[in-house]
Amino acid sequence: MKMKKKKKSRIRICWLLSLAAFSHSCLSLSLSLSLSLLARSALSFSFSFCCRRNTREDSKEREREKKKAKQQAQKATKAMRSIIAGGSSGGLLRRLAVSSSSTRAPPPPLASAPTAAPLPGRRAVSSAAASGSSADFPGRSVKVSHILVPADRAAELDAVELQLSAGETTFEAAAREKSTCPSSASGGKLGWLGRGDTVPAFEAAAFSTPVGGLARASTDFGEHLLAVEEEKKGKIEVAQMGVTELRDLLEEIKAAGGNGEKVQLIDVREENEFETARIEGFALKPLSRLMEWGSFANKDMDPEARTVVLCHHGMRSMQVSNFLVQQAGFGRVFNVSGGIDAYSRLVDPTVPRY
Repeated sequence: MKMKKKKKSRIRICWLLSLAAFSHSCLSLSLSLSLSLLARSALSFSFSFCCRRNTREDSKEREREKKKAKQQAQKATKAMRSIIAGGSSGGLLRRLAVSSSSTRAPPPPLASAPTAAPLPGRRAVSSAAASGSSADFPGRSVKVSHILVPADRAAELDAVELQLSAGETTFEAAAREKSTCPSSASGGKLGWLGRGDTVPAFEAAAFSTPVGGLARASTDFGEHLLAVEEEKKGKIEVAQMGVTELRDLLEEIKAAGGNGEKVQLIDVREENEFETARIEGFALKPLSRLMEWGSFANKDMDPEARTVVLCHHGMRSMQVSNFLVQQAGFGRVFNVSGGIDAYSRLVDPTVPRY
């Protein structure tokens, strides 16, 4: 009996020990699972928090970029208006070569100075011409080139005229060699000028001289020898180009392979906009930096070539187009209506919109 009781006690103890071990294992497993779930939840929360934070930071960065681009556009617009506002205040073309400060007295006409008689084909500016009483018609535009030298070197222009009359040189070559104006790089070409685009003395000489003739004029910048190359009835205006016309033009340029008509493609948006979306073939010339590149527009580009100007919606490009026509003397300028946004919507959806 005693042996049986001892055996039952041992079995009971073993059973209790097994039950305790099993409970301990279950508790450990439960604790491990709980810790694993807690760690996973913490990781998920941390990842979600980081994603939301990065999204907010990206959104703030985009907003800052948009605000910066808007401020640059507004600044450029104000600068543009100050450049082309009012005939009396003058424009960039006047500051390049033929400008005269509105606060200074007008320079004396060349005819009043003791100079030699004009050479054949050249005329001096008379007082009547300087007052604007020469024969003319409304809306007339003239294409002009000039050579500018300081007033104390006016005799050099007399020598140039003698060389031209003898056929020893060309006006373009003489301008490159003698002229102190930035336009010398393009052979003295100023492009098309209308009434009010330059100061009175220079304007009088240009508009009172027949096509093919030469004239002399004095301004605060020095002595000018002008050559009037062509004239048009009607002031040069900016033409509008639709996005489908632009598509056809780009296809023509691509098909010609550089052997067709010279076309200049200008994108006047800001750098961050240009990086976001662009049309192949367009060169970036931001409106906000017009004061930098506009001073050399006649040197870096051809005023006689067809020039197409593009922006986001067609407003900034219109401002630059007016500048090129009114101040830089360009004769064939086209503004892309609707800009790159319309091109993306109506022509090429692969161009990103923003």
